[in-house]
Amino acid sequence: MFIIKKLLPILVVLILALAACGDKEQTTNVPDPAKFKSAQIQTIHNNDADEKDTIVLKDKEKVQEVLKLVDGLKTKEQNITKTEKEMKKVDSYFFYFENKKVRDDKNPIPYSVFMTDDGRIFFTHSDIDELMVPQRSVEKHPEIVKQIKEIVGLK
Repeated sequence: MFIIKKLLPILVVLILALAACGDKEQTTNVPDPAKFKSAQIQTIHNNDADEKDTIVLKDKEKVQEVLKLVDGLKTKEQNITKTEKEMKKVDSYFFYFENKKVRDDKNPIPYSVFMTDDGRIFFTHSDIDELMVPQRSVEKHPEIVKQIKEIVGLK
């Protein structure tokens, strides 16, 4: 019992320190863009995706341009519920990046990024095939979203 009483303050400090880590800003680094062969972009209106709003981008240079534009952004961890709420408010775009010529539907998506029309950018992977707790850009980047929409041909 005496040991627990001595360790309790230390444990409380450790738990608080770990909880604060989620609020830390970090720089998101995308994987090497040259590793991706294509991207599929799904537009989501009013929280609903429609097959006719899907673009398949097979131009590797454009795929690389998109990834380079979002590389190095400052982000913070964000829970799924808050992410979903933010994405319901505006049109959004879900970018699936593929590193193989043919998509294997049995395997998870190798890499993806979400963007909202108002300039928020969300990261779901830390690397190829490595999911993470979603990260949201600290600042809005409407100019980046606009550039990406032009590159991929979104209206």
